[in-house]
Amino acid sequence: MKVNALLTLSMLLGWTVSCPIAEAASLSVTSLSGAIGRLQAMNNFNQAVGATVGGDEVEAVFYQNGVTSTIQIPGSIQTEAFGIENNARVVGSYTDKTLVTHGYIYFQGNVTNIDYPDATFTQAWGINDPQQIVGNFRDPDTHLQHGFLYNKGKFTQLDVPGAVSTWPRKINNAGVIVGYFTSGSGPGFHSHGFLYDTSGNFTKIDVPFAGATDTFLSGINSSGTMVGYYVDADGTHGFADVGGRFVNLDAPGTPAGIGTFAFSINDNNATTAYGLGTLLGNLIQ
Repeated sequence: MKVNALLTLSMLLGWTVSCPIAEAASLSVTSLSGAIGRLQAMNNFNQAVGATVGGDEVEAVFYQNGVTSTIQIPGSIQTEAFGIENNARVVGSYTDKTLVTHGYIYFQGNVTNIDYPDATFTQAWGINDPQQIVGNFRDPDTHLQHGFLYNKGKFTQLDVPGAVSTWPRKINNAGVIVGYFTSGSGPGFHSHGFLYDTSGNFTKIDVPFAGATDTFLSGINSSGTMVGYYVDADGTHGFADVGGRFVNLDAPGTPAGIGTFAFSINDNNATTAYGLGTLLGNLIQ
């Protein structure tokens, strides 16, 4: 599709958008009430997962059709859910009483640990329908974070060349991975988004907005539309990347100093985000 039109996003609840994409588009947004927390992922059946915010103990949550329930993992003192595929398999992390953090996959009440060998800190962030899982682990010697792909019982370490740390976040059904990495040192230390394709190539992705210093990619769907957030002097803003055209998103009533975070997008272009509260949106192209 040829890109030749100016994007005019008509937003509910005051989202601000400006950027050209292929055709006119709109993004409708719904603010969710209640103690839902941050919803980090949503599958194609609008089942979403995340974690509570605040309180004495962080709990993983499952949300669908206005109903929120918690995901219970025996022996956990803190549980978070980060990814969900279309059969409702959930991935995330939990911390046990010895303060070891485990990645996990949860399905129909059963929990399987996803622990990178010799690591005491593993998080599983994304899962696709073929049950490929991406996440990060902490090196026990350097304490730096590395990415991984877990496929059919085998771990493959993922590191952006030259990066200080690598943080994969989501994987689509084609096996394309997005996330972010850190590089540089001192004043030159910054975060950049990345895409890792099925041929094993990394592509750095930074938003083109004036004044942006750091970019974080957090979601991708089967069409390759990506979402994430970026930082400038004012604070943090959400964005969508539609075929290389970037859409700036600021949540309603949320100052940039508090921040807007776009976390995921499914194949129906439904999104999860967080500002002053939990947000669900739908990108219409």
